[in-house]
Amino acid sequence: MRLHKSMIVFVVFALIIGLVAAGCAPARRPITDRGVTPGTPGVGGMGGAGGTTGTAPIPPATEPLPPGDVGPTRDLGGAVNRETENRIQREVEAMNGVRNAVVIVNENAAYIGVEMEGARAGQLTTDMRDQIVERVRRVEPTVTRVQVSAETGVVERLRGFGTEIRGGRPVTGFMRDIEDLFRAPAGTR
Repeated sequence: MRLHKSMIVFVVFALIIGLVAAGCAPARRPITDRGVTPGTPGVGGMGGAGGTTGTAPIPPATEPLPPGDVGPTRDLGGAVNRETENRIQREVEAMNGVRNAVVIVNENAAYIGVEMEGARAGQLTTDMRDQIVERVRRVEPTVTRVQVSAETGVVERLRGFGTEIRGGRPVTGFMRDIEDLFRAPAGTR
């Protein structure tokens, strides 16, 4: 009888421990996204390209993002922006009177600092500014806003921003400073 009573106590304890362990496990719940239809081919269904079964989560992307292409205002075309900047820079530097150019592109705006040759260093005529704007828009029609400056301080600051951006920092982190460079009246930059 004593053995029988010990066996019953052991079974009851085992059941209690089993129920407690099962109650602590996370519940499996189906995906509540209404865009997922179980059993439907294609997106959100069974099989097909990019499809899911309706109960399993979609695995995260395995490829890391390029440096500088992260955050809520992610620059979706970091490499594309650099190619655009290089194209614009080559075109501006090919102009007579321009020794060197620094270009930063963000969305549909190009910010250009130019170093002029000879006695014109630090000076930019309205005619030269218009020629630069025209060339930039011809080379890159998606650029609708072009800001140009030949002031030494502006060119150096743009060069520093460009170095930081190419080093991996997002261009959006510098936009307020870059805008301020071109907003300040001449001689106060």
